[in-house]
Amino acid sequence: MKTITRNSRPANRYTVGIQAEVPAVLFGLSLSEKASVSKEEIKELILDGNRIHDIPSFYDEVNRVFMQEVGFTLGPSLDAFNDVLHGGYGAIRGNEPICLKWLHFEKNKEDLGVAATIAFYRAKLEQPETFNPEWARKKLDELECGEGQTYMDMLLEIIGEHPNIRLVV
Repeated sequence: MKTITRNSRPANRYTVGIQAEVPAVLFGLSLSEKASVSKEEIKELILDGNRIHDIPSFYDEVNRVFMQEVGFTLGPSLDAFNDVLHGGYGAIRGNEPICLKWLHFEKNKEDLGVAATIAFYRAKLEQPETFNPEWARKKLDELECGEGQTYMDMLLEIIGEHPNIRLVV
């Protein structure tokens, strides 16, 4: 198993490292809480990367994993994904410690990589009444120059903003 950790060098870049034990410090807990957290108290959620082949199928898998017990599903939105990771509805209850395992992650890095992200921004450019075309054009230009974030980069950034969630690939 590997775990994704935030790299302190360039913003929004992540590195993959070998996972050791489940350190409670990754979950943003106080010192007294760290002593009382056991592996049994950490909820495990599993994204099956074989079910993911593009952005819409990523959200299908997120709904399968996170939204089984609620009466609605998430649309394909980075903001909606961030909201479900905050907890309060769906599989995550508040700020509980989560081990998010992402199977077939390497495959999904390609599935949600440059090509998918270019299509994502081009779709936004086709809806100027809904999305800011200048913003979408700028993001598309950055990506085409090799400087912008892929959809996977954006997902990893969102996951990394939640100290109670440890991503394991």
